[in-house]
Amino acid sequence: MIFTETGTLGLRRTAVDKVALERRTSVIDLQGHAIRIKHGVWGAKPEHEDVVAAAGALGRPVREVAQLALQSLQEQPEER
Repeated sequence: MIFTETGTLGLRRTAVDKVALERRTSVIDLQGHAIRIKHGVWGAKPEHEDVVAAAGALGRPVREVAQLALQSLQEQPEER
């Protein structure tokens, strides 16, 4: 498709491998919106797609919703 749709005469291809650390996922409720949280060896991070969806529904900035999600996580009792 690239050759037929563009004027390129060549294309470079590179194989890429991904090494992922062990992780688990939990879900928090942020003002009625479910946000998945990925927990890894070095900390936790909210799932970007969930944060964007919640931010749009709440009319708030994505960065703010991500911070609220992490704050909500810290306020929950720790799982054993």
